[in-house]
Amino acid sequence: MTASNFDLFFTSLINKNFYPLFLTLVALSFLIFTIVYNLRNVQNHVLKTIFSNKIDNKFLEIHQTGGIALLIITILFFCSLLFFGFVEFLNVSPVLNRYILFWSLGLIVVSSYGFIDDKYNLSAIKKLASQLIAVSIIMMSFPIIDQSLVISILIFIFFFGCFLAHLNGTNLIDGVDTQLYKIGILSLFYYSIVLFNLTSDGAHFLPLLFIAMTIGFFKYNKSPARLYFGELGAVILAFLQILLATITFSIALYQDDLSLINSISLAILPLTYTVSESAISFLRRALKKQHPFRGDHLHLHHLLTIQHRMSAKIATNCLSGVWVFIIILGVLLLNFIDPFYVLVLSFIGLNTIAVSIGLPHWKKSTAFSSR
Repeated sequence: MTASNFDLFFTSLINKNFYPLFLTLVALSFLIFTIVYNLRNVQNHVLKTIFSNKIDNKFLEIHQTGGIALLIITILFFCSLLFFGFVEFLNVSPVLNRYILFWSLGLIVVSSYGFIDDKYNLSAIKKLASQLIAVSIIMMSFPIIDQSLVISILIFIFFFGCFLAHLNGTNLIDGVDTQLYKIGILSLFYYSIVLFNLTSDGAHFLPLLFIAMTIGFFKYNKSPARLYFGELGAVILAFLQILLATITFSIALYQDDLSLINSISLAILPLTYTVSESAISFLRRALKKQHPFRGDHLHLHHLLTIQHRMSAKIATNCLSGVWVFIIILGVLLLNFIDPFYVLVLSFIGLNTIAVSIGLPHWKKSTAFSSR
């Protein structure tokens, strides 16, 4: 993406349909997150039931209620897509109209499982089963691939695995103040740039509107955090990114006439961070013959805050800075090489950094946690 393209990108945001909707969602985000945050302390039986989780048969107050606010905003936004049609300027209406039912069902499943997990701490098997069901429903909206049956099945399985890994990885990085939020926002912005490069239509507005939906969360999640996304918010954020991956793949393959491998690469590129996090976590546990679904304190954000004694703010800024660098480098490289090579380089770069930081601790540590 050249400097002139960046100018065109930011100029496109001065759109009479886009920025009023963007500002409306920002205001709505601040309002709903503020209301939900203050409702946590209201002495009401129904609210206490909603804003609590059950551990060892005791109800305990929790802070992972940011997901409830994000769910409310997401539902309102989806209703606007479904009933009011005021986002026709996005020019992805054929995709939205065709798949909005599957996306709605997927949202119901992921939000239900996320909410239940926040309250009752589902076992790893139940959590995985819920994720499999959610991804299966979302994959019903996957575009039909004009390839041989074997290739189509392999591509379907590949995306299914990536989406499942992303769903897991998004929750894995929700361990330090603002980390999930910053990584998620940067990934959404990455999708906006990718979609802008693919088409002159307004598809790149959609991830920016998703960003607007979450802005109110930062006020309460910045260090020291008073509100977290929890499993519910993490899976909803992952769900929104999966929808963008589906749209990106469809546009790249059928509207921009990119090759199949490059279309796949562009769709998966913004998910590299979370997919890498999942892949490394499962691989290191498997190599040490540990339970693959049992949480531990060996993720990068844990190592930086516990082993290297960084503050949550510094650790988050370091990890987010790495992702910013990968994004900027990736966007620049797209001008010179195919998206497939950018994807490979991003994946190698992220995992090299992760292994160089974590390997000394992974070799000697067996520390586990509940997460």
